[in-house]
Amino acid sequence: MTDAERVHHADEFLAQFQSMSEEDADAIVERLAGVALPRVLEGYTRSLVAELAPTLPTDVRKALLEEISSLLLTGYLIRANEDEATPPRFTPASE
Repeated sequence: MTDAERVHHADEFLAQFQSMSEEDADAIVERLAGVALPRVLEGYTRSLVAELAPTLPTDVRKALLEEISSLLLTGYLIRANEDEATPPRFTPASE
C-alpha cells in the first residue's frame, strides 16, 4: 500500500469503528488484538504515566491512562486491519 492508501484505509477504518456498537467494536478488538494485548498496552501506559506525570491528580492520571492506552490500541487495530486487507505477496517459485 502507498502512504496515501494507508491514510485512506485508516480514515475508513476509524469511521467504521467509531460508528460500531460496543459489542461489534469489542469483537473487532478481540479478533485483531486478542485479549492480552490491550492489557499489555494499558500496563505500558500506566508505567509511562507514573514516570512522567506523578504529581498530577489521580483523576487526571486516570484520564491520561485511558486516552493514551486507547490511542495505542487504535493504532495497532488500524495496522492489523490494514494487514488483513492487504493481499499477501507471492513470489514465483523457482523452477
